[in-house]
Amino acid sequence: MNLTNYLRKYIKKYTSQNGEEGIIEHILKKIYKTDDLKKVSNLQLCEIGSGDGFFLSNSYYFIKKYKFKALMVEADNIKVENSKKRFENDDVIHENEFVDDKKSIDYFLSKHNFKTDIDFLSIDIDGQDYHLFKKIKISRPKIILIESNMTMDKDDIIYEKENMQCGIGSSPSALLELAKSKQYKLCLQLFNNLIFVDNKYFSKLEFTNNFIEEEEIHDAFPIKCFQDHFGNVHLIHNGPWKFNKVINYFPNKQDDSGGVNQVDFQLNLNNKNTSSNIFKNFEIKVKSPINQTELENFRNFTRDAQKGLNMFLFEPFNLQNNTVFS
Repeated sequence: MNLTNYLRKYIKKYTSQNGEEGIIEHILKKIYKTDDLKKVSNLQLCEIGSGDGFFLSNSYYFIKKYKFKALMVEADNIKVENSKKRFENDDVIHENEFVDDKKSIDYFLSKHNFKTDIDFLSIDIDGQDYHLFKKIKISRPKIILIESNMTMDKDDIIYEKENMQCGIGSSPSALLELAKSKQYKLCLQLFNNLIFVDNKYFSKLEFTNNFIEEEEIHDAFPIKCFQDHFGNVHLIHNGPWKFNKVINYFPNKQDDSGGVNQVDFQLNLNNKNTSSNIFKNFEIKVKSPINQTELENFRNFTRDAQKGLNMFLFEPFNLQNNTVFS
């Protein structure tokens, strides 16, 4: 986590979850080279998963203060009706729809004649966010704010499989990898939300030349747990949502190999066949552990000991109980 990121001094909360309004406002002022966005015409935004337009809204401030033209897409009927009442005197279009393959973000923006490079896009649908971002082909938002699953390890690339709708979401590192492939730069991770800017505007911001976007990624709400020698898992806290159940993906819950098979499983997590066969709802690519050699030695030494072999200069030999060492 980069606590020295200069954007943090612009955090300013009205209706957003973490004060994103101030960050977006500052970036847009830099892009348009102005100290007042009211001087800029034709400002446009789109919020996917817009809710009632007020509770944790990333758009309300910009619509009300700067008169943005807005496209609000929300699947919940009641929330859409409340939002329509809230913005009845503003230039706001509502779509009471799910976003999917046929009705993509590009589809909705094109349908309502929004400019290709809209100023701000917010995506927060608690699951398929990664795939909605990935499928943007025509539109080129200047700024994209997208929600991640803040309980995932900062180094792991995990994202919910397409069309699964199982609430897993995606890790910050998965979204960063995708954004890079689409020529976007990470400016800030603000708890669960990541803010990206089109590469061509990044130089307009006040970052130093040694800014490294990977250093922005951090464990925002890590799950803390450990296992005792009897196999029990102690969950110290489970993240922001109420506890439901533990899902164990290890293929043999009764495995008693002393950790040999478990380490094999861990080292093979990046194997595509292993992942596809075990993780039905999400894709995963974990960072190679820095202690990989230790893990391999633990597995090999323990397995050989279980077979009655011990390691000496990496040459197995039968070690008798009465062996005398010189």
